[in-house]
Amino acid sequence: MAALDEALAKYKDKDIKWFDGEPDLASDDVKDKLVVYAFVDDKEASVKTLRALAHPWIGKDHDRMVFVQRQGREGDLAKKYGVATLPTLVFVAPSLKESERVIEKKGGEMTLRSIRAAQKKSFDKMKKASEATTK
Repeated sequence: MAALDEALAKYKDKDIKWFDGEPDLASDDVKDKLVVYAFVDDKEASVKTLRALAHPWIGKDHDRMVFVQRQGREGDLAKKYGVATLPTLVFVAPSLKESERVIEKKGGEMTLRSIRAAQKKSFDKMKKASEATTK
């Protein structure tokens, strides 16, 4: 039973630790992580998107990510990233050049698969940039 409980624990949704405020992209705690901005409202599509971010498929990499949640599409941050629809996820890699930091922006209803694809694409791009600077 203990082995079964342990296996099931690996497939539970992960709690998201939301960053309070706006992260300093140059800080040591953030610069090597993927920052995910979630612009949401209280509608079903936003609830599903937030639930997908907690899914184990995404959650296994939570330690490599920083999550920032904003309600609505008003405000400086939403304008900065051109948020037009809710929900919108913006994947930002602080370790890249400023012009390349926004790796992916997904708006509207999203599937778990599309979120995972954007996450994977972001990690791959960050890895390639890191390998290029170490050569």
